Amino acid sequence: MSRLIVYLRMTTPFHFGKKGNLEESQAVFSGDALFSALAMEWIRLFDDQAIEWLVEAGRQDQFLISDLFPFSGECLYLKKPLIEKTSSIIPEQIKQEKKAQFLTVESWISYLKDESAIEKEPEFMEADKRICLNKSNDQKPEPYFITASRIKEECGFYLMVQIAEEKITDFLMVLESLGETGIGGKKSAGLGHFQLSRCVDLEKSQLNKAESLLKTVWQKNARKMVTLSPLLPLPSELNKVRQGTYQLLKRNGFVASSTYENMPVKRKQVVMIDSGSCFNEWIDGQIIDLSENGGHPVYRYGKGFFLGVSHE
Repeated sequence: MSRLIVYLRMTTPFHFGKKGNLEESQAVFSGDALFSALAMEWIRLFDDQAIEWLVEAGRQDQFLISDLFPFSGECLYLKKPLIEKTSSIIPEQIKQEKKAQFLTVESWISYLKDESAIEKEPEFMEADKRICLNKSNDQKPEPYFITASRIKEECGFYLMVQIAEEKITDFLMVLESLGETGIGGKKSAGLGHFQLSRCVDLEKSQLNKAESLLKTVWQKNARKMVTLSPLLPLPSELNKVRQGTYQLLKRNGFVASSTYENMPVKRKQVVMIDSGSCFNEWIDGQIIDLSENGGHPVYRYGKGFFLGVSHE
C-alpha cells in the first residue's frame, strides 16, 4: 500500500463552501465531496464498472483520501484539532486560538500534545466577489453574488492518499482529468480548475521537513486520532465516537447525475462527523449507498482517515 501527498495548483478562481452559501469561500475542500467528484470522473474516463472498484477499494482501505488542505511555500497546514485544551494559556493566546483555523504540521502535533502551539496563519486566498445571473427558463433572470477565491502565488492545496500501488497511475490520470472539469461550486462558470503540481510517495521520495513530520503522525495506532475527512461511523462504532470530541455535519443536496432520474432529485440527508474531530482510536467508517429507486447507486464517502500522536 502506498501513501502519497499530492500537490495541486489552482489555475482558475474557485468556490469551496457550504451548500446554499455562495458568499463565503473557504480554504479546504472536503474529502467526501472530492471522492464524489473523482467517482464521476472515473466513470467518464473508464466505465460504469470502474466505480465498483473505487467503492470496494475504499471499503477495504485500499483507497482512502483526506480533505484538500492549504499549503504555503514548504509549510503544510492541517485543520486545528477539535480538542479541549488543559494547559494554561494567557488571554491573548486564547483569543488567537479561537480565531485559528489551520496549524502547520509541526504546530498541529504540539497542539495535539496539549502544548501551546498557535501561530498566526497566512492568508491563503484573495476573495473576488462576482455577480452572476440566474438563468431560469420560466422566470426573469435574477442577479446573485458569489465569492470566488484566488489562491495566492506561494500557496496551493494538497491531499493525502492511501492507495494500492498498481492503481496510482489510474488515480493520477483521473485527478488530472478532474482538474479540467473542476471542483467546488459553479464549475459551469469556469471555477475550480487545477493542475497536478507534484506527487510525493512517502516511502520512495525525498521528503522535506513538513512531509517527514506528516509521515510520523500518519499511523493507525495512536493515543489521539484526528479525522482528516468527514466520517460516517458504522453503528457498531458509535461507542468509540461518544468517547471523542466531535462536531456534526449535515450532508444533503441533489443527485448530480442526469442518468439517475429525468429531473433533479434530492438525495437522502446524512449526518456525518466533521473533519478535525478527535478520538481515542481509529474508526473505520463506511461508504454508504443513498440511492432510492434511481438509475444507479449514489455513494457517500465516510471512511476514516486519521493522523495521530502516540504520547502526551
